Amino acid sequence: MIYDRSREKPSAVYIFDSSKGRVTALKYGPYDNGHVVVGFESGIIAILDAIHLRKLFERQIFEVDSAVHCITFDPTHLVIASTADGEVVSLSLVETKVKYTYLDMGANQYVTV
Repeated sequence: MIYDRSREKPSAVYIFDSSKGRVTALKYGPYDNGHVVVGFESGIIAILDAIHLRKLFERQIFEVDSAVHCITFDPTHLVIASTADGEVVSLSLVETKVKYTYLDMGANQYVTV
């Protein structure tokens, strides 16, 4: 829930399905305009928009009996989640399509643009 102190009432609420189990990890980021990332005891991770609490992404990333233990962010916008047993998964919400152009500089030398 996002609570508006000036109006003294919630401005946004998101209710998770109880089948996901308890929340076992919670993180906000990677920067001040980031997302709310929630990990559950069922191995599911959910990513919410921080302004309106809309669900952007939800996925079963670990086995059902492996709770999400820790969530952190990589500077390249990866969301990294792990279990207590050390299993690690990384996710990216940024679509990284890159089109490279190779320029022949002569004498078998090339430059990537």
